[in-house]
Formats: sequence, structure tokens, C-alpha cells
Amino acid sequence: MADARLDTEQMMHELRIVFPTLWMRPLREFSPRFERSEGIWTGSDDGPEMPGGMPIFAMGCPDPDEYDGPVHQGFIAWLKGRGWSWDRWDESTFFLVPDSYFDLPAEAE
Repeated sequence: MADARLDTEQMMHELRIVFPTLWMRPLREFSPRFERSEGIWTGSDDGPEMPGGMPIFAMGCPDPDEYDGPVHQGFIAWLKGRGWSWDRWDESTFFLVPDSYFDLPAEAE
């Protein structure tokens, strides 16, 4: 069962254990706009890997049997099992966020 109660620090701790090559920072450090948001920002630039050595993020035309868009399906399943998901900010920046992030009303810019 998904544990939607994981906060940013708890999730970062779990990510460091399972995906030690994943660079990450709290989402609140990305922009003042996310100052009170739970979440993590990360990127594909440093080539973070799944435990088996496959890239977590694949740019270009990744194998659809292994990837959902640019993100490895195993990584998505791992996030989902903890009540979290992903969102893409730009070509190489990704947000890892609690599923509740998608239920929030959009903020005016």
C-alpha cells in the first residue's frame, strides 16, 4: 500500500538508499514559488541509474518497453508504491512529488 505520508526528507532518504546516483534537492530550493511544497527536484544530466544500471531518465527515443516517456517504468513503479509520482519541468529537470501535488489548484503566475 502506498504511504502518502512520506514527506520530502523521508522520500529523499529512501531515494538515496535505492538510487544512490540520483542527484536531488528539495523542491522548495528550486524556486520561491515552491517554498511550501512537498517534493524533490532532480535531473537527467548526471545520468542517474536504476539498481540494474539502466538510466532512470532516457532522452531521445527510449525503448517503450522500459520507459514511460523519458522515465524508467521501474522508477515510476517505485515512486507509485510510496504515493509519489513525477512531473517534467523542462528537457532535463524533473519533479518528484506526492500524488496529492496533482490535486492542488493551479497557481496564477
